[in-house]
Amino acid sequence: TGCNHNRKSFTYEMSKSILSNCYVPARGAFTGLDKASVQNVTAERTNGDGISRKAEQLRRIYLETSVLSSHVGSSLVELGHTKVLGRLSITTDGNRSQVDTGILQIRVEQLPYLGMPPESNVSTLDGRHQNTSNKFNTTQQMYLEGCLQEALAPSLRFEDYPKMILQIELTVLQHDGSLLPVCMAAATLALADARVEVYDLVTCCKVAIMSKDNGNQVLLADPTFSEEQAAMATVTLATMPNWKEVTMWQQSGPTPQNALDLCLDGCRTMHRILRQKLLEKSSSEK
Repeated sequence: TGCNHNRKSFTYEMSKSILSNCYVPARGAFTGLDKASVQNVTAERTNGDGISRKAEQLRRIYLETSVLSSHVGSSLVELGHTKVLGRLSITTDGNRSQVDTGILQIRVEQLPYLGMPPESNVSTLDGRHQNTSNKFNTTQQMYLEGCLQEALAPSLRFEDYPKMILQIELTVLQHDGSLLPVCMAAATLALADARVEVYDLVTCCKVAIMSKDNGNQVLLADPTFSEEQAAMATVTLATMPNWKEVTMWQQSGPTPQNALDLCLDGCRTMHRILRQKLLEKSSSEK
């Protein structure tokens, strides 16, 4: 798995207005796939922003840390048109005086009607808007929080934070597929930004399995929202690559072995990108 940009783009520069355009999807970013489009899916595909990439490639990625001075750790992650803001707070709990280890709490929220596909906001007779496609409801919120908790907890050294609560808050600014991997990256960077000790950086990747009428399958790494909706199956893995351990595994539908291999390769790619970002930040602070 690779990214559709050269290595020079791994140098991320902090802009003066970092959140200025987080809520504006590019034209055509949320076009859906009909049945005919699924049959035409090949090893080449085009993002909503017109950038071509191969089936095994990730979208353009942007990473930044220390974006909020009000939190001990914060991050902004953009993968294509999916964008998540992460914040970390470390607090003490007097009610846990008899507990010798810390705990992890994760909360995911989405700003209402920001970065949503236009066709998903349907006006009702009383003037309200109802989201019908990627509605961010309580069930999805609990699913994301549970997966993040399951994936991140094995990487944390809770014994180093007795009687403390590590609170990670994630705000979904825009959703165009692969939301869980982007949330994972934002949470991991927020922890690293706060210098929380971990065994390894946890990274995540999603793969969509597209089925054609001729029986062939096409595997799409880092699918967009429309690709997720059209897929016959999806698989998402979170790993600690240095430890060669899988910390979270979610799938829907039958998943071939090569889809798992592609997912693992995507996790390793994300790990290299996150590590490079943190090394660049460390070098700039010296």
